[in-house]
Order: sequence, then C-alpha cells, then structure tokens
Amino acid sequence: MPDMMTHAFLALDVLKNIENNEIIKNNKELFLIGAQGPDPYFYYNFYPWKNSNNIPAFGGVMHKTKTRKFFVTYLEYLSKNFSDEGLAFILGWICHYALDTNAHPYVFHVTGIYDGSKETRKYRGNHLALEKGIDSIFLKERGYDSNKYNPAKEIFTLESIPETVTNILDLTIFKVHQVIDMGVIYNQGYLDFKKSINILQYDPFGIKKFLYKVLDLFNKKSAYVYKTLSYHNNVLSNIDYLNIKKKEWKHPSSLEISNETFNELYSKAIEKATFMIDQTIKYLDDNNIDIEELFDNLSYETGKDCELKLEIIHFNSIL
Repeated sequence: MPDMMTHAFLALDVLKNIENNEIIKNNKELFLIGAQGPDPYFYYNFYPWKNSNNIPAFGGVMHKTKTRKFFVTYLEYLSKNFSDEGLAFILGWICHYALDTNAHPYVFHVTGIYDGSKETRKYRGNHLALEKGIDSIFLKERGYDSNKYNPAKEIFTLESIPETVTNILDLTIFKVHQVIDMGVIYNQGYLDFKKSINILQYDPFGIKKFLYKVLDLFNKKSAYVYKTLSYHNNVLSNIDYLNIKKKEWKHPSSLEISNETFNELYSKAIEKATFMIDQTIKYLDDNNIDIEELFDNLSYETGKDCELKLEIIHFNSIL
C-alpha cells in the first residue's frame, strides 16, 4: 500500500487543491473509499475459516497489471452512465494510484519482502509495520491519538457502496481482466475491511497487541506478524519511518538512488493526483482530453511500466 489513513489523508490534501470540488465534497465518503484503491480486495473474507476464492490475489493483480486500461475503461463507462457517486469514487482511486506509484518503491526497499524462505524471514511483518507506523505518525501530526482513533467510525462511515459505483466496477473489471462480479465483491471487501478495523486493528488499550504477541510465539513461518495489525503504540522511536535524515535508498527493482523523504514523495503524489483529477474532470465535461495519454500504465508496486514486469528484489530494511 501505504496504509489506509495515509491514503485517506492524501485524498483530503488533494481535495483542497481541486477547484471544481462540489461533487467530491457531496460524496466525500465514496471519495475516501475510492482512495483505498484495490486494497479492499485484500480484506475479502479475511476470517481464516472463510474461503477467500483468491480475491486477495486479484487485488495484487490490479496493482501490477493493466493499470491504464482500468482507468480508461472506467471513465468511458462513466461518461456514458454518469453519476456523481461514480466520479467521486474514481477520483479517490486516482489519489491511491498517485501515492502508491510514488511511495511504494521506498516502502519496499526499506522493509523487504518475505517469500517464505529462511533467507527472507527477517523481513516478516516489516511492510505492514512501516505503513501502519506512518499512519500513526500522520495521525499524530494532525492532532489525533492513533491508539484511540477508529477509522471505521471516523472516515469509512458509508454502510455500503452504491450500485452506481459497483455496476461500473463490474463492467470495467470484466472488460479489463475478464473476471465477473468484482464490483459486488469490492463492496464485500469494503465491508470486511471495516470489520477488520474494528475486530483486529483498533486497539485503544493494547489488549489485542498483547494477545497477538502471544500468537506470534507460535507463528514463525506465516507472512503475517500479528502484532503489526494493532495501531497501539506502534511507532518505534529509533526508526526513521519517513527518512527525515535523508538517507540514500535504492529503487527495489531498477536500483536508482534517491534520498527523498516520504514526505517529499507524498508531496509529489499530491501534485500528480491534483493534475490527473483536474484533467479527468475536463475530460468528462467536454471529452477533449486524451485519457490514454493522461494515465500512464504504472505498477502500483514499482512505479514503473507494468509491461516491464520488474521484480522487487533489492532491499535494505530499516526495521
């Protein structure tokens, strides 16, 4: 990702820059759900005893393939079956795309990927730990206590996603990926996402984190480190989560060197999302914008063209 609150805050920061923003303001809940991008698929039927039918894996597919075609197809359908809800949702999704394509290479490089091997076991849980830590830092900077803040009650308040959105998602994803009912499934993923916040992540007293630490004693090979699910006191004082010290880091696929801070990457994402949203609104107003040119085909993971199919293999974990 980045995680849920960082994406939500970026969307709200972008909203301040949009002049023609009445539709977004009137549908802010959908805008903020859209700002979670494909991530709700990761939460679909998250209970261990339920069959997730490979839906979380499909969320990964959407992060890595046909990203331009998704936006272009969605907007073509929206232009023919316009709704304010459908627009607010996809404008939020654009924010998600802008942040992931800018910030994800940094996140991957400084956390690593656990692939089940002994050699990569040291990276277990790092990705989620960093992203949730950044969430908590952003919450604190905006005057919130991450121990007590419940996103399911403060931000993600919509009971369900309307059919004006899920119908277009159904059509779009079938055309792009030849998979059916993904709008309906996205809505279920969103509902499960909210349940996950309430059941697993919201932890005002640290009780869940204590229980997770006990579970982790018997959980040495899973990709998950359960304690990283909790937001309770999850920022370590010795970790430079945002690269404030401007330490050099490398793109995890191309080895390009950067010393950008997370905040600098975040600012670039705001600029990119603002431009893309302005152009998208103009396209829907008069169709004089070439949306094939507007949307590049970048992987949410590498920020590089999806067609390159780059592997993420270069790491220097800070956790």
